[in-house]
Amino acid sequence: MAPEKTSPMAVNALNYDADPTGTKDSTAAIQKAINDVAARGGGSVEIPGGIYRVTYPFIELKHRVEVFGHGQATRIIATGEKTVEFTTGVFHTGTYSVPMTNPNEGENKPMRMGVRDLFIRTNPSNLSLSDPNGSFWKELHTTSLMPKVVGVLFHTEMPDKSSNEPDAVPSLSNVEIWGTDIGVAILGKDDQGMKVHNLRIRKALRQGLLVGKPVGHPLRKSKDQNADGADNKFSMIDVSGTNQSGGVYAGIEVYASQTKFELSSSWYNHRTLPKSTIYSPENAHAGAGWLNRGERNMYIGCTAQENGGHGWVLRLGKSQFIGCLGESSSFEGTLIEGRQAKPMEAANWYIMKWATGLRLVAPRSHNPKDDLKASLYGFYIEGGTNDLQIIGGSVIDERMSESNLKNRRVCAAGPLGNQVILQIDALQYQKFTTETLKELPGGTWVY
Repeated sequence: MAPEKTSPMAVNALNYDADPTGTKDSTAAIQKAINDVAARGGGSVEIPGGIYRVTYPFIELKHRVEVFGHGQATRIIATGEKTVEFTTGVFHTGTYSVPMTNPNEGENKPMRMGVRDLFIRTNPSNLSLSDPNGSFWKELHTTSLMPKVVGVLFHTEMPDKSSNEPDAVPSLSNVEIWGTDIGVAILGKDDQGMKVHNLRIRKALRQGLLVGKPVGHPLRKSKDQNADGADNKFSMIDVSGTNQSGGVYAGIEVYASQTKFELSSSWYNHRTLPKSTIYSPENAHAGAGWLNRGERNMYIGCTAQENGGHGWVLRLGKSQFIGCLGESSSFEGTLIEGRQAKPMEAANWYIMKWATGLRLVAPRSHNPKDDLKASLYGFYIEGGTNDLQIIGGSVIDERMSESNLKNRRVCAAGPLGNQVILQIDALQYQKFTTETLKELPGGTWVY
C-alpha cells in the first residue's frame, strides 16, 4: 500500500490530540494546529465529526488559516468551566473591544482566515456531553445562554498602510450557532470583502448577526465615528430567537455601509418593552427583525417574520430594498410572558426621519394568520422624512376586511418632507418636484 500523502499546510486536529468525544478540553489542541499551519505560511485545519469541548479564551484564528469541519457532525461546544473575562468569539480575531492588528510593520498580511462547515453551541451549565439522552445528543436547546460568548467574531485592523493587500477578506460559511451572547459579529476596519453565506443562528442574548460597531461600542463612542465592517456580502442568513436578554437588540443589526443581503430572514426575535418605547429612536429596534443604521446598503428578497418588535427598522438612508417582506410583527408568540409588550403594537415597516434617500421596490406588509394578533401598522413613517420612494408596496391583513385596514396601511406621524413618493395599494401620494430632460444642441438630452 502506498504511504498516505500529507501536506504541511493541511492538518487534522485529531493529530494534535483534539478529543472528539468531548471528554477533555480540546482548546489547546485545536489552537496548536492553527498556530502550526500559520507558521508554515497558511493552509487548513480539519476538525472531523465529533463533539469538541472548548473553554475561554477559546480559539484564535490566524493569518491565512481556514478551519473546517464535517458539517453538522462537527460540534464545537463552548463550556463555562473557565470564567469568560472579555467578550470574544468561540472562533475569533481579536475580542469584541480590541481588534487583532498586524504584528509586523511592513509585512504583507492578507489574513484570509475562515471558518466553515461546523456547528457551534454553548454549555454554560457544563452539562454532560456523553449522555445519549442529554440535550447535546438530542439536539435540544439548553435553558441558559452564555454571556460574553460570540459564536464567530471578526475584529481585524491592520495599521500598516503600506501593505499591498490591505483588506482581511475572511470567510464564513455553512455554520450553525446556538445559545450565545451574539451569534456572529463582524466589527473590524479590515473585515471587508467577505462573502458570508448559509448561516443559521438561533437563540442569542443580544443580536444574532451584528455587522459594524454600534454606537456606544468602546471604539465608537459617537455616531460620527466609523462603524467599520463595510463592503461585505451576505446570502441565506437565517436568524431567530434573539434578544433573549429582553434588551434593545434586533435579530440582524447593520451599522456598516456598502453591505448587501439576499434571501435572508430574521424571525421570532423577542420583545419585552411596551409600545410607548418602541416608537422612540433608541428603542425602536427592541425585538425587531432588522435594523439598518448604515448607508448605501442593499437588501434583495429578505424577510422579517413573526418578530416581537417591528419587522424592519430603517434609521439611515441611501439604501435599497427590493422585494422584501415584513410579516406578523408584534407577534404573540415572541412576547415574553409577564412583560409589558403586547400584540398589535409594532409595525411591519418602521421608517425614521433620518432615513433620507431610501428606495423600496415592491415591499410587502402581511399578516397572513387570521387567528393570531400581529402588527398594528403596515408602514409607519416618521414626520419630516425626505427623499423617500416606496413603489409597488402592498399591505395585506387576513384578520380584517379592507375597510378595517383604513389608517393602518400607512401611518405618517406628521407631515412628510420633500421628494416623497408613496405607491402602496391604492395610495398614490406624491410630494415631488419634477424635472425634465433638457435638449442640448445636436439632439442630446440631459438631466
